[in-house]
Amino acid sequence: LISEKMMGKSSSSGFGFGLEESYGDGSGGEEGGSVTKSIISPRSMASLTSHVLYGRRRSPYYVEPIIAGLEPVVVEEEERGEDDETTATQKRKKIQYRPYLCAQDVIGAKSQSESFVCSGVASKSLYGTAEAMWRPNLKPDELARVCGRAFLSALERDCLSGYG
Repeated sequence: LISEKMMGKSSSSGFGFGLEESYGDGSGGEEGGSVTKSIISPRSMASLTSHVLYGRRRSPYYVEPIIAGLEPVVVEEEERGEDDETTATQKRKKIQYRPYLCAQDVIGAKSQSESFVCSGVASKSLYGTAEAMWRPNLKPDELARVCGRAFLSALERDCLSGYG
């Protein structure tokens, strides 16, 4: 038989993270209780992945994951009063989302960056070309062109990264 978790009906991943439901009345039912859902942050996911990979360092998973997401950051903003005579300011907390990028090697060593990350067999070739061609605030078509050139350059320099 296929369980509900295998069918995707459960909101939890089985590893203790993901969407989890808790009910406010303690009964586990839907009547009178409040439902709280939480999602793991990209930074926490990177740490969890790093620990799992390092735990398997003697017989590793042959993966080099890239974790990308939006990290919530609390920013305080000052608001001034509407009257010119009043100079009172109020601080208001606001949540902004910033991109989070992290690449890891086979044993879970993290490489975090504000701009871009590369992973895989030809990552050394990719980093060299990407650093030379990447600049902040690229338009989508320019970014696709830079990525394409970096991939072609890596294919030409690394014999293990062939066309198939």
